[in-house]
Amino acid sequence: MMRRIVTKLQMAADVAEDRPMPQSDEAIVIRFVDELPEPQREIFLRHRQGETFREIAASMNLGPKVVLTSIAKSYSHLRMFLMPDDADEARASG
Repeated sequence: MMRRIVTKLQMAADVAEDRPMPQSDEAIVIRFVDELPEPQREIFLRHRQGETFREIAASMNLGPKVVLTSIAKSYSHLRMFLMPDDADEARASG
């Protein structure tokens, strides 16, 4: 299970890293981050700054699975913010 979560997280991060972010998307990301609940916001920001999920978990006294799940959910929601039409299609087909 942990390996599957790590794989999904890495795929989400790869998508986010491989595609340059247009200026208009930066405003969307700022709004997205502002709307994240705590501690999900802190986990997401720390991960984007380069901390590993294990480092985040240790420093915040959280389990590694909790941190991984939070990061995966954040990237999933971010994709929906950046590509709302794709999210609508996925919901319709699923």
